[in-house]
Amino acid sequence: MFGHWIRMAVIPFAVACAMQEFAHRQTWAAIVEISVSGRIGVDDRDGLLPDSIRNGEPWSGVIRYDTGIPDGDPDPKFGYYFDATRPDSLSISVTIQGHTFYGGHGELQAQVLNDIVFDPEQPINFLPGDSLAIGGPMSQSPYLLDTSSIFFYWYDPSGAALFNDAVPTSFDPFAFVQAGVFANTSLPTFSPIWIVIHDTGLTTPTHTIYYTVVASIEHAEIRIVPEPGAITSSLIVVALIATSRGMKSYSLR
Repeated sequence: MFGHWIRMAVIPFAVACAMQEFAHRQTWAAIVEISVSGRIGVDDRDGLLPDSIRNGEPWSGVIRYDTGIPDGDPDPKFGYYFDATRPDSLSISVTIQGHTFYGGHGELQAQVLNDIVFDPEQPINFLPGDSLAIGGPMSQSPYLLDTSSIFFYWYDPSGAALFNDAVPTSFDPFAFVQAGVFANTSLPTFSPIWIVIHDTGLTTPTHTIYYTVVASIEHAEIRIVPEPGAITSSLIVVALIATSRGMKSYSLR
């Protein structure tokens, strides 16, 4: 009888703790995955890329970020997110005709600007409105030169796309437009928002060897990826509830 009352007290408490942990993880440490696709524009005057990577070809990619990364900037309008100790907290991969370009391994950074107002008194200004940017060095590419980078930059001049300077768990990708400040504007663009792949090599007396790929985003889907810990907590909840029901059924016999 005493054991029965122990179970009656402990199991609901364990269920409550597991559910609280699950809710905490879901609220504070969501992994956001954005699946994107579209077409590309290419500037490859030195012929560094294979012939299959040319203007108008389709591409697909995935952008991932962990919302548990702490904000490294106290300004309520400017969020800066970087954590070298968590290599997979930010990542970008782009695949074009079987060739993959990848950024991650603790090298990428994220910036979130919310309700920025242009101030002529400031020595450094951002474009007014909202923006969400993730980028940095390419960590993997079939064609790495000396200085490689991969990034995406979404900009909303109206300031309505974001609510604060946190990395968002959900948003409308097409509420943004591309500002066009990070890419060669002579490239064909098929949509107003892009991912940019840029790689620069040796500078000769006549020119610099480089290639640039602007991956136009025409389709995007955002989803939350449960963390392993959150999955474990939910399984604990299910197991404890099932155990509790089984014991209750047994006690009624």
